[in-house]
Amino acid sequence: ARRSPDEVRIIREMLEEDVRGFMSESGVDGPAARELLSEPPEIQWAVLQRGPVKSAANPSAALIGRIRDAKNGLNRFGNAAATRAPPAI
Repeated sequence: ARRSPDEVRIIREMLEEDVRGFMSESGVDGPAARELLSEPPEIQWAVLQRGPVKSAANPSAALIGRIRDAKNGLNRFGNAAATRAPPAI
């Protein structure tokens, strides 16, 4: 089923809020944070589904690696390589 423009807007706003929360609690640097924010919702969702990166030796490098992995998953399978698919928008 196709989502209404209001549903799409709400889903995007909720995801953006989740992404910002993820970044603030993960302690990633500015360039890594900007890279995640610049990605499409499907990539952001796949990255967030893998959990926090704050325990990594270098959280920013871990985030960049997860972005790369999510992109590779999309290229290979045509959808987000996450255990749960994001809401279709």
